[in-house]
Amino acid sequence: MKRSLPEELADNSNKKPRLSLDSLLDVTSLSTHEELAQRFTTIAHELCNCTHLRLHTGSGSYLDYSIAEVEFYLMKDGHHDPFCHGADAQKVLGHWYFHRAPTRAGGPSAGTSSTTSAAGGYRGGTRKGLDLTFGGPVGSGAVGGILLRSIRRTSDDKLISGPSLLVDELLKQSSVTSVAALVASWDNLAAFRNPDSTSSTSLSRYMELVSRSDAQLPVHKSPRIGLDLSHKSTVASVTDERVTFVALPYRFFVRPDTLTANGRMQTYVGLYEAFATDPSLKDNPQRVLAKVCGAMGLKTKSGEEYAASYRTGLKSANVKKFVGVKTSSPKAYLEMVGALRTYLARPAPE
Repeated sequence: MKRSLPEELADNSNKKPRLSLDSLLDVTSLSTHEELAQRFTTIAHELCNCTHLRLHTGSGSYLDYSIAEVEFYLMKDGHHDPFCHGADAQKVLGHWYFHRAPTRAGGPSAGTSSTTSAAGGYRGGTRKGLDLTFGGPVGSGAVGGILLRSIRRTSDDKLISGPSLLVDELLKQSSVTSVAALVASWDNLAAFRNPDSTSSTSLSRYMELVSRSDAQLPVHKSPRIGLDLSHKSTVASVTDERVTFVALPYRFFVRPDTLTANGRMQTYVGLYEAFATDPSLKDNPQRVLAKVCGAMGLKTKSGEEYAASYRTGLKSANVKKFVGVKTSSPKAYLEMVGALRTYLARPAPE
């Protein structure tokens, strides 16, 4: 069966022309959460199916990678994601942003306390990460990053999974030992290059996004990895931004059976909610469970336990239980997401 494309990518003469990836990254014209969620889906399809990450190593050669997993973080009017870094370097659209100490745009730190690497201020150790910046032009107030979580090296199909290991791969292939050294060796941080430009030579070091034929892989979505309600400022309220954003499906991925190193709880939630709303599986929880476990290579017993925890949360809607608490176990996390789904679906108090 032919898979339909997101609306913004459909080749239909009666609709607007297909937008290029760099154009899609500008979301200043979008105002609602629904519009932004649709744009995230469209961008994720482009990144995971129609784009290669191309690393030029400075030796006249390059390595291509397909993108397997990304997460979206955005701060703009009407979309105040408290988990977004909002760093100054993210205000330049369509550039690479290597993680520094997280600071929220116009506010306090959005994450937990952390140590910044002395090497150019970039994070080191296991806290490294790389974003593709998006949002809007400088001064627009729209600041965001698309975190690259997993990539697959096309030469040998090797999966590199996890933000820090992904950066380690770029360092290794570029023969440098730090992010600061890598950035210093690149001619600039632009992710999109003009093919007619003469500014880059065969000896230049840089990384770009290049188009490829559509791989036609299903792109799944789930909540983002590593987020909870433990921050001391969080309160159990439908107006609290952390409560609102913590479990939104802003993580996108392909081939879920291969993403076994991290995010199994989030993958389960995403697939479970997708299959549970599939009309062909309506009122058949056993088939839903079988589909989920089959798609992600999960044992049936584990799937049943995950489903039970999720349903417990749906029934209780007890979000307060998870405020101020680190939620790392599968049982607690799935119960938290279930509770949030019911809690946030209730009518807002007048």
